[in-house]
Amino acid sequence: MMTTMRPSNLLALLVFIFFAMGQQTTEAEDPHLTPIFPFDPDGYDQAVFQSLVGDRNPSLWMIARPSFDVEYAVLVFAVPIQNGEPDPFGGGGRGVTGYDWVIEAAEVTRKIYQHKDIGDGSLVLDIKVTKDISRLRAGIPKDLGEQIRSAWNSVLNETRYISDNRNSGLDGITVQFGTQSKAGETWSPESGAPGLLFQLGQSLIELVSAQKNDRERQIQACSTLADKIVATRPKPEQGGAR
Repeated sequence: MMTTMRPSNLLALLVFIFFAMGQQTTEAEDPHLTPIFPFDPDGYDQAVFQSLVGDRNPSLWMIARPSFDVEYAVLVFAVPIQNGEPDPFGGGGRGVTGYDWVIEAAEVTRKIYQHKDIGDGSLVLDIKVTKDISRLRAGIPKDLGEQIRSAWNSVLNETRYISDNRNSGLDGITVQFGTQSKAGETWSPESGAPGLLFQLGQSLIELVSAQKNDRERQIQACSTLADKIVATRPKPEQGGAR
């Protein structure tokens, strides 16, 4: 969908949004992710997802969309280790004895959210899926992979709608988390479980590019964060997700 906006209208909209920002509470104070809105009027959500994740089929993912910088993601893959025996459940495949865990850091080379001037002083959204992605991969220990999965699920299991109208503003970052069956998002997470999960995602990106002499320290940092996330989530008897 193409959306045209004249500069004067854009300025009025920005003034309104900045005023609203001063009247609202940000999601950074909320302890939960919120569901990802199912309708994408300008195609931005889908363009970012298809560019960074697409059909790569990760077990877990985090997408970050800064307001004024390029979009990036971390993807976590659980690669089945097959033992050559028939699938005991009759699925026609081979038995799986466990998983090898791989993380991938992905970053677009040019920001996807773009406007272009169509020549008469009007701006048009110019959002497109891109294949110009920088990707870097690294394997991680199996126990860390399981810790990461537990942390991701413990936060996503509590995704819920918020009770009041909260404005995300302009200067910040939208962060989305997902598995193969669940997804949620938050705005500029600084505290609570979403904030910790964002820190874990950032630490995984640092782990991908860590030098050999720094790798063990970074693995331990990710492990500590993952355990902290799980430990801070409410247990079922305390009203947590069942």
